[in-house]
Amino acid sequence: MSKQEIFDQHIKQRYEGIENIIADNKYTEEDVRRYIRFQDSDKIYKGYQNWLSFMGIAEKIKRSGIDSVLLREDVEGTSVGVEALERGGYVKYVVVKTKYGDIWANGRQVFYMR
Repeated sequence: MSKQEIFDQHIKQRYEGIENIIADNKYTEEDVRRYIRFQDSDKIYKGYQNWLSFMGIAEKIKRSGIDSVLLREDVEGTSVGVEALERGGYVKYVVVKTKYGDIWANGRQVFYMR
């Protein structure tokens, strides 16, 4: 077995389902990065299907707003976050906490997912 095959096998075992994301043209390079961060997170719920659910929540927030996901059973609650801007001022976020991770959003715009 070559070094590259060992590496590829390790990646496929560590990041189950990543080959589906890489093979599907609807996913971008950023989606691959998000999936790797999702798998490396300290959350209990990992895996390809849970990542799809997490991304589905983010997409629903983008389409319909934060209120559209609040009653889902995998949404644990919300909190408020604030971030300072470089030129002064600040941006307010609503942090939607799910069992898969957190989504920082402002209305229908998703800024950060972890």
